[in-house]
This record gives sequence, C-alpha cells and structure tokens, in this order.
Amino acid sequence: MKKAWDIIAVAGSRFARQGALVILMAIAARVLGKELVGVWALIYVVIQFGVLLADSGISTFVVREKDLTKRLYSTAFYLTALLAITISSVVALISFPLISMLGFADYWQEMTAGAAAIVPLGVGGVMQSKLRREKRFGILLFSDLLGSSLILVIATLMLINGFELWAFVASTFIGSITTCIVCVIATGLPAFEISRPDVKKIVDYSLGLLGFSSVNFWARNADSLLVGRFLGAAQLGVYSVAYRVMMLPLSQVNAIAHTVALPYLSPQQDDLPSLRASLRKIFLVIGSLTTIPMMLVWLEREFLVRLFLGPGWDRVGDLIVVLAPLGLLQSLVNPVGLCYQITGKTRTFFIVGLISTIASLLSFCLGVAMGSIDHVVAYYAVANLVVIPISVGYGMKAIGATLWDWLRWTLPFYLVVPLCWIGSHMLPMPTEEVMHWVASIAIVVLSSALVVALLLGEEFQAIVRIATRRNV
Repeated sequence: MKKAWDIIAVAGSRFARQGALVILMAIAARVLGKELVGVWALIYVVIQFGVLLADSGISTFVVREKDLTKRLYSTAFYLTALLAITISSVVALISFPLISMLGFADYWQEMTAGAAAIVPLGVGGVMQSKLRREKRFGILLFSDLLGSSLILVIATLMLINGFELWAFVASTFIGSITTCIVCVIATGLPAFEISRPDVKKIVDYSLGLLGFSSVNFWARNADSLLVGRFLGAAQLGVYSVAYRVMMLPLSQVNAIAHTVALPYLSPQQDDLPSLRASLRKIFLVIGSLTTIPMMLVWLEREFLVRLFLGPGWDRVGDLIVVLAPLGLLQSLVNPVGLCYQITGKTRTFFIVGLISTIASLLSFCLGVAMGSIDHVVAYYAVANLVVIPISVGYGMKAIGATLWDWLRWTLPFYLVVPLCWIGSHMLPMPTEEVMHWVASIAIVVLSSALVVALLLGEEFQAIVRIATRRNV
C-alpha cells in the first residue's frame, strides 16, 4: 500500500511539472514566436548543465548509501551547496562571451540572471534526495505542486505583459526557491560538518556518475547549441518544441520509475536474482505506460500541433514522425541506467555514456552539416540504435543478465509502431477530429494489449486457462 501511494505521489509531482510546462509551451509559442523560444532553449541548456554539475551525482549517493549518518549527509549537503554557488558564479561571469559565441549577445542579461537559479535547484536536489530515501513522497508532491503553480502563474502573467524571456528567468528562480524552502522545512538544515573521509567516499561513488551524467547531458543537448548556432534560432525553436513533445511522456514515466525504484531497489544491490526480477517488472510497467501516449502523439501529431501551438508550427509535426517512436525506444533504454547505479558500476556507466555521447555528437554534426533539422533528427535516431548493444549490454551484464534478456523484455513493445501504422493506413479513418481521436485511441489500445499479451507469455497463458475453466 505504501509503495502504491509513493508511486501516486511521484506521478502527481511529475504531472504538476509537465502540466505547467505544456501550458507554458503553448502560451510561449503564441506570444514569443519561434526565435525567442529557441533562445530560451539555449539559455535553459546552460542552466540545466550548471545544476547537473552542482549535483555531481551526490543526490543519487544520498539515496543509495546503506549507512547515511548525520555527518555523511551534512558533508553531502554542504558540498553540494559549495558546488552550486561556485558554478552559479562561473556561469554568470562567462554568460556574455558564451551567449555571444552562440550568436545571441543581446540576451546576455537574461542568461546572467538565470544562473542564479542554479543555487536553489542544486541545494534543493540533495534535500529532495533525502526525502526520497526516507520515502516521504507526499512532501515532494506538495513542493512540486507549489513550485510548478508559481512558475505557471508568474510566467504567464509576465509573458502576457510583454516581459518576454524575463518571464522564464523570474519564474524559474522563484519556483526553485519555493521548492527549496519547503524541503528545508521538511528536512531541516543539517549541522555544519564536513569530513574529509566522507568527501572521499562521496567522490569515489559520484565521480563516475557525474562523468556519465555530463556526457549524457551533452548527448541530449548539444543538438540545441549546434542547431541554434548554425541553423538559427527559428529552426531551434521548432526543433526544441518537437523534442520536448517527444520527452513529455518519456520524462513522465521514466522519472516516476527512477524516483521510486532507486530507494526501493537499492537494498537488493547484493541480491542479483531479486534485482533482475524487479527490473523486469519495471521494464514491463514503463513500456505499458509509455507506449499508449507516445503512439497517440505519433498518430495525432497534426491535431496536437494545431491545438497547443497554433498556426506556423506545422514543422513540429514532421519531426514527431521520427521522434515519437524514438522516444518509445529511449523509454526502454533509459531504465538500464538503474543497473549501473544500484550495483555501483558508475565508472563503467561513465565510459558507456562517453561512447554514446560521441555517437550522438557525430550524428548532430552530420545533421547540421546537411543543413536541416530533419537530418539532425534522422541521424540522431540512427546513433541511438547503433549504441544499444554497448549501453544496454554492459548494463544488463552488471545485474548478471544479457542483451538478449533485455530484448525479450522489451522487443514486443516496438511491435506497436508498425501495428499502429498499419491500422491507421489500412483501416478507414473518420475525418471528423473527435472520431479520428477515438479511432486512434482504439488502434493504439488494441495494439498495446496484443503486445502486453505477448510480453507476459506464460503469465498471460495462465490467465487464459483460468478464464477458460471458469467459462466451462
């Protein structure tokens, strides 16, 4: 019962964040236009990387560590605070030359001010990790609801009143400060105590995770810098919105799984058979939850673009043709990261991430060299497929499984893509929008049900046998 409530609480917090993002994305698309949306995408990439460096994998250490003493937590907390303040200051200092290099020098003030959010986001992250460790997900839900509501209200009012990018800068800072204050009230500030042996222990675990997170971050975000620099802010605006649409269902489900799974599965780190059984269930749940929204976005992309973004954003739908199936693939690859984190194979995680990042960077460079965001998306999809044997293979090896095990657990979900395509092209689809939606939902649900039946295998056959006996 407790685990079910925790999942509901985490899902609620994620829906609060993503719901606010969807509404803001729709408002910004109409108020700001493609170019300013693209500029904010660039600024936000820098802020996110600053937060990643401030965290440095310490929050994951706090959740996973078996014996988290008060001194060890205090060391983790103040180490994160020091990193956050330092990195925020560095980003503020280099903001003008950095954004000038990217070709948008007029917006250096927004980037400088945006760097201030790195401090509460970084410090809040380590406090949230303590709440996760203690499985106090209700407080996380409250803090996210409050922070997301403030971001939505403040950003909307400022956008309507013509503050443009300052709407995002101010709302992000105020929202993160609010979340941080709630966490301080819930956990309290630890007594100032930093131990050199504890710092070494944290660094030994977190360094490999930081390396992976850094290279993986640029595998996901270097495209924004390259597209913005060489193809222009308007093209970046279209690309970033399409990428966010792909990431909405993906980030929802995966964040829920990772947030809940890590504290619950960490005690199984020395029991690999139990860990494998638990991870198989996680793949099944993630695939089941991600497939339906991802395929609905794919089938109804034109309607969704018109509804949320308005006129002039049709190119977003063209990119979703590739990005939605790719999002489904990534949703079933990303949980493999748990294998590395739970078993402590963070250095291997870093090496694998570095290889994946090199492949992604090459794909971005090739796409930009070809001169269109369509090529960027296409090459990126190919790079994702190429690195699967390495990234997934070594992750499954960490828990005593193989790449073939992962394929058995996930491959049926990929069958939904051709099934949905066949259904939408071979069957007569209604022209009226509401009925078209109903038909798409029916196709996706039936295709997904067939896939889940295939994936469950023996379990599904047992259910059929029981039902048959009852009918007899």
